[in-house]
Amino acid sequence: MEKKALSIILVGLVASSIMSIFAPEVKAHGSWALTNAMNVAREAHTATLLNNGRILVSGGVGSAGHLSSVEMYDPSTEDWDSTGSMIYARDNHVAVLLTDGRVLVAGGVNSDGILSSAEVYNPSQGTWTITGSLTVRRYSPGAILLTSGKALVFGGWGGPGKPLSSAEIYNPDTGTWSPTGSMNYPRGSYWLSSEVVILPDGRVLVEGGYNGSSIVSSAEIYSPNTGTWSLTGSMNSARTMHTATLLNNGKVLVVGGYAAGTLVSCEIFDPSTGTWSYTGAMSTPRKAHTATLLVKAGVLVAGGTSDQEILASAEVYDELTGFWSSAGSMFYMRYLHTATLMQGNRVLVAGGFDGGSYIYSSVEIYTTSQPPPPPPTVVQANVDMNPNTLNLHSKGKWITGYVQLPEGYNPEYIDASTILINCTIQSVLDPQYEFVTNSSEYLVDHNNDGILERMVKFNRTQVAEYILSQGIMCGNVTLTISGSLVDEAQFEGSDIIRVRMPGDVNSDGKVDASDMFDLGKSYGSTSDNPKWNPNCDFSEDNKIEASDLLDLSRNYGKTYS
Repeated sequence: MEKKALSIILVGLVASSIMSIFAPEVKAHGSWALTNAMNVAREAHTATLLNNGRILVSGGVGSAGHLSSVEMYDPSTEDWDSTGSMIYARDNHVAVLLTDGRVLVAGGVNSDGILSSAEVYNPSQGTWTITGSLTVRRYSPGAILLTSGKALVFGGWGGPGKPLSSAEIYNPDTGTWSPTGSMNYPRGSYWLSSEVVILPDGRVLVEGGYNGSSIVSSAEIYSPNTGTWSLTGSMNSARTMHTATLLNNGKVLVVGGYAAGTLVSCEIFDPSTGTWSYTGAMSTPRKAHTATLLVKAGVLVAGGTSDQEILASAEVYDELTGFWSSAGSMFYMRYLHTATLMQGNRVLVAGGFDGGSYIYSSVEIYTTSQPPPPPPTVVQANVDMNPNTLNLHSKGKWITGYVQLPEGYNPEYIDASTILINCTIQSVLDPQYEFVTNSSEYLVDHNNDGILERMVKFNRTQVAEYILSQGIMCGNVTLTISGSLVDEAQFEGSDIIRVRMPGDVNSDGKVDASDMFDLGKSYGSTSDNPKWNPNCDFSEDNKIEASDLLDLSRNYGKTYS
């Protein structure tokens, strides 16, 4: 077992090192600037972006101990204003922005010990009110808002060296907590909420941490529908004090952390397969850092600690290339700080600790300085539509398109929300369908040439109505599929399909005796019968029957142009 574990670690180090060696050298593409300091120096606090764009900072540890004070940053003025204090001082707690704009804080520690209390902040009034208490006292747990509007809190510490596996749900409508399924393993970390993401389908992923005896590599997923946790693939490296960030492509980036030492390695989780793979390594090992998803500019990690020192350096991960580049250095080395994305693709870093005796009130802002993007590149794609013959009155559900991009472009990075037919008809985006959410379903080698294509489906009725609205009832029609990649490059490609009306068996643009004769020969047959003629199955129900004869009779004698 020890040899196997060592082999995995060595493979990871080699993979990460190789990617780093071949990473392009990129100059720092962002800058740091100091802004007004907080009124109170603090570490181990929370920072929550409110719906009005302001940032609420609550609690933490200050020079005099545990804090109940709360303040708010206004990006438009760069000023901090004190607001109502929490009812209980607390640090190492969690804060969740609820759907109605209020902020829930729960758990943590203060001079009285580990807390179960929870309270809610009302931004319109600037006040806090007590709400129901956690069922289990805990600090540094994981917390996240579910798609239902309820909050999930789980794991964390029940005491020094005592990680928890229990989980509970907060209902904002009733102000109460109720237990839900426990994790398969207890998990504690420096800040478990930074190691948790909500996946595109609404499930919750947590990975790594400390289980009471060792740092683990296991990962598990919570299903809100069943209220249970299930194990998924384990990371390649055990780690704690890392970060997890949901990327634009629906995968999860895990960065750094600690095992036998501070880690430089990073991994990617693919929810569609439940597997992990190494990606490019950072230039600096770090743990207890922050990670912030920038708008179309990568993931910013800042600060934290290495084995030797507290860090001021920052790096940005490019999800399209899998490489890291420098993001310069903050003015102060810090950890136990917060990082919050603001409007304008700026990140506010507040407070923290220098690892010695100094707690910061200082605040700084990272701003991306990427040059203005050039006009979007239009990539010519190969498109194959299926079916290639369309009966405008058929009962089929979908029109399927297969998009193959040229070499150098990855179909996985196509933004499905941008895909249109003829700049008019939106692709199907309903997450109930596997072909929308599961990459193993929508990334296929349709023509068996060894190159993956993006499969996308359109509502067949909408396509037929569009074609009819153009005055087309029969003949060849060009359908163009267009869309964008996450790097803003655009693609388009076209295919020609044949449109025919019910009754026109031989597709000659008229319904006459020859069509009636052909239908008569195949009448009563099904798709497994030698007499079967698919062109006579106007209703596309795999049988040729009275309804098909009726369709032909209605159109008999008509000519279509």
